[in-house]
Amino acid sequence: MATVTLSEVYDTAFRFYDAAPWDLLRTSQVFALRLPGHPDPYYLSLNGYDGIIEGLVVYPHTEHGIFSMYQQLLMNQRASFLNRHSLSNDTDRCSIFFYPGDQLGTRNIVPIKAYLARKHIRFRPELCYPEIFSQRPYKMYDLPLEEDREILKEAMEAAIYLTTLPPDTFDEEMDETLSCFLKPGARVSMLTKSEGAGDGGNPYTISSVCLPPDVVSCSLPKPSLRNEALLEKLQKLPRAHSWAVRLFYTTNEVYQEHVQDRYNYYLLSLIAFDEDAEKPKLLGTYDAYDTDSDGEPMLEALAGFMIKSGFCPREFLVDRALTHSLLQSFSRQLSIRLVPVKSYPDLDDMEEGEKYIAEQASEEFDDAEDTDPYILLRQYCYKVRQSDAEDMRSMPEDIYHALAQLAEDGHLPEDVWRKMQRYPK
Repeated sequence: MATVTLSEVYDTAFRFYDAAPWDLLRTSQVFALRLPGHPDPYYLSLNGYDGIIEGLVVYPHTEHGIFSMYQQLLMNQRASFLNRHSLSNDTDRCSIFFYPGDQLGTRNIVPIKAYLARKHIRFRPELCYPEIFSQRPYKMYDLPLEEDREILKEAMEAAIYLTTLPPDTFDEEMDETLSCFLKPGARVSMLTKSEGAGDGGNPYTISSVCLPPDVVSCSLPKPSLRNEALLEKLQKLPRAHSWAVRLFYTTNEVYQEHVQDRYNYYLLSLIAFDEDAEKPKLLGTYDAYDTDSDGEPMLEALAGFMIKSGFCPREFLVDRALTHSLLQSFSRQLSIRLVPVKSYPDLDDMEEGEKYIAEQASEEFDDAEDTDPYILLRQYCYKVRQSDAEDMRSMPEDIYHALAQLAEDGHLPEDVWRKMQRYPK
């Protein structure tokens, strides 16, 4: 295929902008594109559904491409010990975004003005123009690399094609339609460009493909336990049993007094099950807001589970890349085997239960009707987190004192108890 010029990319970019395909799909929804002569698909994400910045990002089917897709689109759902590393370190993607002319970077505004001059079009600072760039691990290029020009052009053509499909292709639920909300392993639609696309036939066939599994880049940190006294105590514990461990996320609305506002926050939960007990036993849960800088507080929580149980497990069973990253150095410190498993049903049930509890958390403290004490406790925790000062002062005394007793016994998350102590009864 002949080399695609920057002018050809600009030609397509202005048609792409006029077609406005971002009106159809949210940023968190992707679709795949397979091109003739390319063995693997590309993954496309449209920006602009929220009316902020319009554009398109293309992720290749490479380890860095897959990582950067999930890192970018699931950024708010990953622990900061992953996010604190610059996205540019592990990024492989090419992008086009549209900005007002007076906001374009120097390297982009010069070729844009030259392109417009050749077309006898006056540059107007208040209008939007494309800013195009390529990213590779540890590198960012202000203009697209030569090999990315073809990909970007084809990606924009595919996005334009989406706007020609029947309106009912894009159903509100997005379950069986052209795209779905981003989730590793989710099945999404794929446009495959036909070999004879330029001969007047249908340019694409539509099929489906599963998104690749999430990956954790080898450059990401593997936190270790730096508390030497605690580490020494753990090393003296007897060895027994296998523990299944998982990190997962629930969305919780949080009220922050210093900004006087509520906003959604992702809560990272660590859970551990004793696989070898007569009946799989929940060893404990730990909630950490994404502000935990390096993951060590979660390791300390896991260490607390070990001390409470009276032994150190022989092995950790893990079924998530994120969990594997958290435990890799810690397991070496304690000579615990780290065993990958495909899935663990009890952890699945626990995760689904937590998400349900988060969704069903009561509007008022005294509205909760569930009789399961664990579910009630978790609902109250969520409620405390999303309460402002007025809500906290209205908490019934009996509920406050019951939660305070749980805090004394070590069963209440620290952030919940700290907030309650600011509004004593």
